[in-house]
Amino acid sequence: MPTPTTRLRRPSVRTVLAAVGLLVIALLAVSTVLPRPTVAGVLGLVVVAVSLAALYQTTRSGAFTPVAVTFWAFVTVWVGFAPLLQIRDRRLPWPDLPLDQYYVSAQVILLFAVVAYWVGNTRRLPAPRPRTSPRTRITIEKALAVTGTAAVLAVVCLPMTGGLAVRFTSRDDLQRAIAEAGLKSRQDLALLGLLSTFPAAVAAVALVLCLVCWRTRNFAGPRAGWILLGATAVAVLLNVIYNNPLSANRFTAFGVMLAAGLAIVRFERQRWRNLFSLGMLTGLAVLYPLANMFRNERSRGNLRLGLDAYYTWDFDGFQQTVNAVYYARVHGHTWGHHLISALLFWVPRSWWEGKAIPAGNAVAASRGYEFQNLALPFWAEVYLEFAFVGVVVLFFFYGRLARRLDHALTARPDGLGAALTITFAAFQIGLLRGPLGAQIPFVGAAFAVLVVGVLALPDPGWRLTRPPLSVDNDSPAGAAARPEEMAQMTEPRPRVAILADWWWPDEVGGAERSARAATRELADFAEVAVFVPATVDNTYADGPLTVHAVRRPFARRQHADTRIRRGLELLTAWLLPLVASRLTRRIGAFRPDVVVATNISRTGPWLPRWVKAHRLRYVRVFHDLSDTCWRRSRLKDSRICATVCGECQVKARIMRSATPSDAVSVCVSGFVREELIASGLTTQESSLVGYPLIGPTEPVRPARRIDETQLVVGYLGRIDPVKGIEAAIRTASAHQRNTRLAVRVLVAGEGQPDYTRTLAELARSEGVELQLPGRMGVDEFCNSVDVVLIPSRWMEPFGRVAVEIGRTGKPMLVSPLGGLPEAAAVSGGAYAFADFQDPEAAAVALNNLLNGPSRAVAPAVGATAMPLTQAVVAATQRVGPAPYQATAGGRP
Repeated sequence: MPTPTTRLRRPSVRTVLAAVGLLVIALLAVSTVLPRPTVAGVLGLVVVAVSLAALYQTTRSGAFTPVAVTFWAFVTVWVGFAPLLQIRDRRLPWPDLPLDQYYVSAQVILLFAVVAYWVGNTRRLPAPRPRTSPRTRITIEKALAVTGTAAVLAVVCLPMTGGLAVRFTSRDDLQRAIAEAGLKSRQDLALLGLLSTFPAAVAAVALVLCLVCWRTRNFAGPRAGWILLGATAVAVLLNVIYNNPLSANRFTAFGVMLAAGLAIVRFERQRWRNLFSLGMLTGLAVLYPLANMFRNERSRGNLRLGLDAYYTWDFDGFQQTVNAVYYARVHGHTWGHHLISALLFWVPRSWWEGKAIPAGNAVAASRGYEFQNLALPFWAEVYLEFAFVGVVVLFFFYGRLARRLDHALTARPDGLGAALTITFAAFQIGLLRGPLGAQIPFVGAAFAVLVVGVLALPDPGWRLTRPPLSVDNDSPAGAAARPEEMAQMTEPRPRVAILADWWWPDEVGGAERSARAATRELADFAEVAVFVPATVDNTYADGPLTVHAVRRPFARRQHADTRIRRGLELLTAWLLPLVASRLTRRIGAFRPDVVVATNISRTGPWLPRWVKAHRLRYVRVFHDLSDTCWRRSRLKDSRICATVCGECQVKARIMRSATPSDAVSVCVSGFVREELIASGLTTQESSLVGYPLIGPTEPVRPARRIDETQLVVGYLGRIDPVKGIEAAIRTASAHQRNTRLAVRVLVAGEGQPDYTRTLAELARSEGVELQLPGRMGVDEFCNSVDVVLIPSRWMEPFGRVAVEIGRTGKPMLVSPLGGLPEAAAVSGGAYAFADFQDPEAAAVALNNLLNGPSRAVAPAVGATAMPLTQAVVAATQRVGPAPYQATAGGRP
C-alpha cells in the first residue's frame, strides 16, 4: 500500500525574516567578533541584534512609525555595525592613545540606552483625549503665514550673511563670508543663529506645513489650491537656497529632504513601510558617508568607499562615547550644564559668560584633538551630564516620546502632532549624532516656529481651508448639542463615511432622499461625512453633515446630462481606477471607523475595493439592483430580465469580488434582497430589509370620489417609457369603454418633451382626456384624482410613490413587479394588482378596486416593517466599534 504523503506547510513571512536575521547576526559574529573576540565586540553584536529585532517589530507593527524607524536604523549602522569593524581591527577614526579599558563601559552605556528606549517605546499609551482643539489643526492660512515670514527673513537676512551666490558654493566659502560679516565672536554664535540658522529653520517648517496641507487635501476650492501651490513653490525655493547640501550641513540638507518625503508620501501599505525601513538602512550605510563630498575639496579628496568608510570620522560615534567615559572619569559629570546651554543657544555669550560650548568640543579638547567640532552621540552626552542612571531614565522616556509622536502621525494627519512627528523623525539623526549644542539651534528653532506658527497664529478668515470634520465641545455647534448627546461625547464619537453618487441639493429621486434621512439618523450617534463625486471640489454643510464633493475626472455635470457625457462617465468608472483616487484620499484623511455606501455606480468598483484593501468596516445600502445590471433597470429592449443575463453577470462578479467578506447589507425591499442573494452579493444572515417609507400602523380609509360623473385617473412620478404610462392611458381608455363613464388621465411629473408629445397623441387616439400639469406635490395630486395607477414596466426596487399615495387614502392599482407589492403592503392604503400589459384585464381590476370587494381596506403591516433609517443604524451598529454600539444602543 502506498504511504500517504505529508504536505509541508509553507513557512510564514515572520519565520523567514527571523531566519534571515539570525543568519545576518551569525555572519557578523563570524566575520567581526570571532577573529578577535572581546567583550566590547560581543556587546556590540548584542546591540546590532536588539536594533534589528526592534526595527523589524516597529516596521511590521501595522502602523507607520518614522521616529522609531529612524532611531533603530541609525543605531544599527552608526554605532552597531561600524564599531564591530573598528574594534576588530583596532582602528578608530581619530588618531589617539588607546583607551581600551573604556570600550566595555561605552558599549554597556549604549546597550542600556537602546534597551531602555525599546522598553519605553513598546509600552502601551494611555487612552487618547476625546477631543482635539481646532487650534492644533494645520491650515493653509497658517502655512501661508509661516511661508511669508520665511520669505521676509530671507530678503532681510541673506544680504547680511554673504548674499545669495555664496549659498551655492561650499560650506567653507559660506563660513568665510559669515566671518567676514562679523557674525562670529569668540565662539558666540547667537547672532549667526538669528540671521542664518533661524531663517533656514523657518523655511524648513514652511515646507512641511505646505506639504501636509497637500497630503490632507484640505483646500476649500480651486483658488485655495492655486494659492497653496504658490506658497509651496516659495517654500521649496527658500529651502533650495538655505538648506541645499552644498552650503548646509548634511544633517540639515538631507533632513529637509526626508521631512518633505514624510510630509507628502503616504506609507499606508506595508510594502511602502518595508521600503522606508530598508531605505533608511541603505541610506545610512551607503549614502551618509558619500554626503560629505559636498563639503569641500579636501573632503572629496579623502572620500572612502565600501568598508573603508566605516573607519573614517563619519563613524566616530563609538570613539566619542569612549572619550565621554574618559572625560567623566577625569573631570566628573557636568549635571546639565551643556544641555541647558544648548537649549538657551539664543542667549549671547556676552550676557552669559559661563555658557558652555557644545559637549563634543569639550570632549575632543580633553583628548587633545586639533579639530574639535566633533560628534557626540546623544547617549554619551546624557552619560556625561547625568551619569549612567540618567541614561536609563532619559532613554526610557525618550522611547515613550517617540511612541507618542508616531501615534500622533496617524491619529490626526492634519494636526500639530503630525507635523511635529515629521520634523522630529527627519532631524532625529542629527540629534542622535550630536552634540546637542551644535544641533539644537536649527532643530530647536524649527520646533519653536512650528508650535508658534500652528498654535499662536489667529485665523485671518480667508476661508482657504476646508472646515474640520469634527466638532469640538467648545464650538458653537458643540454648545448647541442636546444634553444626552453631551453625555455621549465623554467617549470619542465614531466616524462614519457615507459614499453616494449624488447628494442634496443635487437630489435625483427617492433613493437620495432615503439616503439623506438615514445619514441624518446616523449623525445623532457619530461624526458623519458624506463623499460624492463632482465636477469641481467643494465642501459644504448639510445640517449636521459635512459634504465633500470631490472632483472626479469625466464626471457628469448633472444627472440628466448628454449621452456622450453619461457614456464617458460610465466607461471611465469601470475602466479607469484613477477616477476614484481623489475620493479615496479624502476618505482616508477622514479616517472612518465605518464606511456606509449607498448608490456608488458613478465610481465603479473602486471605492469598495479600497475599503476592502484597508479592512474597514463596511455597510452597503442597496437602493436598487444596479450591481446586477449595467442598465440598472433589468429591462432590455422593452423586455424584463427575470434573471441576470450573461453580460450583467460580469458586473455582478466584479462587485462581488470588490465587496468585503464581512460587509452587512441593507436592502430596500425583500425583493431586492432575494435578487442580491441569488447573485451572490449578500446572504440572508448578513442582510437586513429596511423600507424607505412606511405608512401608518392603522389602515387608511379610502377617500370619496371627487365627481361621480367622471373618473379622474392619475399617475405621479418621472415621465419615462419604463414607467408604463402608455399602458395606464390604454387601461383608462378600456375602463371608459367598459363603464361608459368619462375618464380623465392626469399625468404629473417631468420628463422628456418628445415622450410627453407621444403620450398626448396616444390619449387622442384612445379617446381620453389627458392633462400634463408638470410637477405636483403628493397632497395636491391626490386631491385632484380618484384613483392612482402605478403601471411600471420594470422591476421597481421599492416604489416610494406607492407609500406616499397609500398614506393619503387614495386607492391604487399597482403593477406586481419588483418591490411594488411590498411598498403597497406597507402603505396602509387600499390597493389591487394588475398586469398593465393587458389593458382590458387591468380595466377589470380597476373596476373591482373601485366598486368590488377588493376595495376593502388592506391590512396595515407598517407596525412590523423596519424603516430604512432604523435598518442602516442597526447595520452600522452591527459592524461598528464598541463605542458606537454603546452610543446607538442607548438611544431613547
